[in-house]
Order: sequence, then structure tokens, then C-alpha cells
Amino acid sequence: MTRVKLVGRTYRFRMRVPKMFREVEPRNEVDISLKTPDLLVAEAKARKFEKELVAMWEARMAGEDPDYEAIVKYCQAMGFAYRAVGDQSDGDFMRRMGALDPYSKVQSQSLMGTVSARGMSISRMPKMYETLSAYRLKAKNAEQLRIWRIPFSRAADLFVEVCGDLAMEDVSQQEAQKLRDHLRTAVENGEIVANTANRMIGSLQTMFKEICRDKKLWLPNPFNDMRLKESKTKGRRKAIPSEMIDKILAPKALDRLNDEARDVLYICINTGCRPSEICGVLKHHMHLTANVPHFELVEEERELKTSASVRKVVLVGIALEAMKRRYNAGGFPRYKGKHSSMTALINKYLRNNDLIDEGYTLYGLRHSFEDRLISRNLADRISAELMGHEVKRERYGDGPDLHLLAEILAPISYH
Repeated sequence: MTRVKLVGRTYRFRMRVPKMFREVEPRNEVDISLKTPDLLVAEAKARKFEKELVAMWEARMAGEDPDYEAIVKYCQAMGFAYRAVGDQSDGDFMRRMGALDPYSKVQSQSLMGTVSARGMSISRMPKMYETLSAYRLKAKNAEQLRIWRIPFSRAADLFVEVCGDLAMEDVSQQEAQKLRDHLRTAVENGEIVANTANRMIGSLQTMFKEICRDKKLWLPNPFNDMRLKESKTKGRRKAIPSEMIDKILAPKALDRLNDEARDVLYICINTGCRPSEICGVLKHHMHLTANVPHFELVEEERELKTSASVRKVVLVGIALEAMKRRYNAGGFPRYKGKHSSMTALINKYLRNNDLIDEGYTLYGLRHSFEDRLISRNLADRISAELMGHEVKRERYGDGPDLHLLAEILAPISYH
């Protein structure tokens, strides 16, 4: 449908605002003079103007600030990077003037770089950063995405609580120092550890840096050099000792735990897999009738922690029996994409039934598995293959054979 209409001797651009953009555009129709009596010129202008309009509407629909971010998108649609007027070279300024329609306020603000970024507040940074990171988040499932958001949202919320919801350009080192002092006091009072404080500062530092880079904001990062000094001995999850594992596997000890959670626990004991890895295993990843029964950890409907996490996991003893039950049940339908709730449930069950002591968690089974591997004096490459760890050198060959891994696991597994 044409957007160009001759009115008198001059063509005008007329376009009804699509329903999907009504919430961000108060006009029902855009009607503007194209300032030309030439049809071909008018049609070229109309195509360009429509592209610019849609770019601005889409920016607003994405929750971006119509007074800055939408203007940036508008400028990019016209073929220019948004740049404040004071940062434009003489040649760049003249090129922009040549492309400018002096009667268009939006074009003037966009090309001349006269709009401030004041609408970009700290409370909006997590959503903006997530939009910038979309290409890296594609493989995450809903639960993984929820967990990924937590540190950024918490850090922004704390900053707003301590310093107020400031515009990014108003955040100075004084405000960042105020947040640092607040976190340091919390560490001194034993409310949090230094590592937690530094993760919050790091989250703010990362969001600020990436948003400024994307929006062409040349602001100094106030969160640089604000981290607290950490203890040389960071907290590490404790390996669950063999006597506790024996209590867990004692007859009737797990009777009141649901079947799926119980099987995950059994598989953790004999494979050292992360609980989240096990929950995402689908039925067609299980190869239980192969010469060496195993399952595959692949990135299907979820993201794995590292590239080394993608691997084949050999099944022996109680892990093999548990996976057979899961195969017959169709996999892990209850906890697929919900590993956090499953981990919390198992930890609560183990504590409430005195199966583990204070300070131990389900994840400690992974450390117990690694300790048993260490006791075998295995080559680093084999241990890394079984644990899903990165090898700190270039990889050569196809790695250890599954038969070899099964032979290694048999004597250190529970049956």
C-alpha cells in the first residue's frame, strides 16, 4: 500500500500506525510533508522515513527510552552512529547537515546528537543488559535464564536502595564508593562474604561497561577498582565423606524422597555429574543397551556450563539402575528445567533426616567423586574427561575409550 499522496503540488507521507505500536505512539496516523513535487523522490523519502519510524517504535516497544535509545535507533536507521554534537568532527557534522530535514524535530535530535541519556537509570540496566546479551543466552532454558538474571537484578536493586535510582550519567565514583562502604560493612558484620560483595560490584561494572559501549556513551565506569580484598582461603564446597554416603544408601533411608529425586542422587554418587546436568538428560540421550551403558550430556533444550561439560558419561552400579528407571519413566519430567527446586528438596531431605552434617550439600557428592578419582592416581586427562573439566593444555586424540572409563569406575562406585 502506497504511503505517498499528492496534496496540491507537494507529496505527503501518510501511514496509519499499526496496532502493535499503538501503546508507544499516541497518533493514529502519521502525516508529514515530503517537501517535493517529484513522485520518485517522494517514494524514496517515504521508504526511508517509514524505516526510521519503525526503528523508533520498536525501540520503544523494547522498553527503551524514547528520548535517547529510540533516537539512537532512529539515527542508525538513517545510516549514522549516534554521536553528541560536541563529539562530531567538522566533516561528520557537515555530512549530517546534508542529510538533515530541518523541519523534522526527530531528525534534528538524532543527527545533531542533542538528546541526553538521562532516562537510562540504574534500575533499567539489568533489562538493557539482557537485551544486549540475547545472542549469548539463546541456549539457556527458562530456569537457567532465571538464575542468570539474579546477580544483575540484585546488584541493581541494592544500588537503588543505597544510592537511589540515578541516571547512569549521574553515577560518580562517590556513589560507587558509598555502595562499596555499605557492602564492606555487611562483610564486617558477617552478613555476607567478600566474594558476594565483589560479585555485586562486578555485575554493576559489567552492565555499565556493556551498555555504555552499545549506546556510544563515553562515560567513565564508576565501578572500576571498587572490589574488596578477599580472603586467601575462599569457601569451597566440602566433599561428602564415605560414611555419610553409606548413611544415604542405607536401607529405607531415602524411602520418603520422590523417585525422580532419589534417582538423581544415585546418579550423582557414581558419576560426579552436576545435578543440573542430570535433570536435562532426555530419553534419547540414554544408551543403556550399548556395550558400555552411558548417557550423553549435550546442549539440547538447555545450556551446559562449559564446552568440556559436553561428554559421554559411563553408568555403573546404582547409577545404571537409576538411569534404567528414568528411561522407563521417560526421563526427568518432574525436574527438567527445574534443577534448583530439586536441589533444594534433596538438601532439605538429607538435612532433616540427619543423612548429612551441617555444611554439606548435594553438590558435595561431585567433590567426593573427584576424591575417589584422585585416589586412583589417574592421568589428568582421564580425570578431566570424567568430571567434565577443561584440560589446561591442547587436546590431542579422541580421549579415553568408554571401556577404559568403565574399568576405572567399577572399583570406586557404589553397587
